[in-house]
Amino acid sequence: EYFGEMKAIAGVDWPDATEGDFQRLYLCGPPGGKACGLPPCACSKPPCNTCYGGGGAPKAPTPSADCASDPNGIQCKPPPTAMGYKGRAWPAMSLPGTKEMHIFAIGDWGGLDGSLHPIEGRKQLVVYNGGNKAGPSVFPRNRWNRDTTVLLCHHYTFLQCFCDPPCPTATNPRCTPGCGFVKGVDDQAQILVANALKARAAQMDPQFILNVGDNFYWGGIEKTCGTPMTELSFTAHHQFTNIFEGVYNGPGLSGKPWLSVLGNHDWGGRVFNNGWDQQIAYTWHSDRWRMPAPYWSQHVEYPDLGFSADIYMIDSNAM
Repeated sequence: EYFGEMKAIAGVDWPDATEGDFQRLYLCGPPGGKACGLPPCACSKPPCNTCYGGGGAPKAPTPSADCASDPNGIQCKPPPTAMGYKGRAWPAMSLPGTKEMHIFAIGDWGGLDGSLHPIEGRKQLVVYNGGNKAGPSVFPRNRWNRDTTVLLCHHYTFLQCFCDPPCPTATNPRCTPGCGFVKGVDDQAQILVANALKARAAQMDPQFILNVGDNFYWGGIEKTCGTPMTELSFTAHHQFTNIFEGVYNGPGLSGKPWLSVLGNHDWGGRVFNNGWDQQIAYTWHSDRWRMPAPYWSQHVEYPDLGFSADIYMIDSNAM
């Protein structure tokens, strides 16, 4: 389990790995967070300077039909820098038909990717025992009364409700009733909301989703910003796979555009230099994620219903 990412990164299981394969693992997804700064000169599945020896590299989406006539269009290739398309409009969407149309909205949805081994000496995104499983886990927060005037349950007390066996860092030896913890609800919040969204989407078939931010907790993509816009880091690919792609899919959701913005947690929570630019870059690695800039717009035509809508994605973090 400690070397669990070896197959994905180096293309071989850890008992069969060479010294170069281990160096590759510690470059891309280092167990314990102590990363190697350089790729190996030799490995089992070259090229050795990439993180996808297991064949799971993100695929480029199908090019838009109009890219043939305008290859420089905003939808055809990423900008040289993350701010390159700020304020620009994505090509208009046309949604024909006279049926009732639906738009779904969601925000503050992304959990912790506890199975990620971060680079740059960062700690694993695990705050309680069992939080290192694949898929989203929860970041327990303080609980207050309705008017937020009385603290009912401190974070470190609430944490014990999630721990089995008890967490040594929690201040209480057990989960106190005042925390209001409900097993099966509080410990799988993102999955329950996603299941409700999927059930509703299967009934109503929304044309697109408005995603209003805080996509990855607790500090966005868990690496420093600055990855070239033409590349998708292993860290970003891992978090998108476990927190987004593996959660929001099925009838009514798969293939539908997600018109997205950054929340404060996507910038880094209390900082502004985490991998927010990788969320923008993912636009050109996905058939549905749409975030060409921190702020941008989308025109939507409903030709058979006789109206249109302009949607403005605004990044209020700058305010």
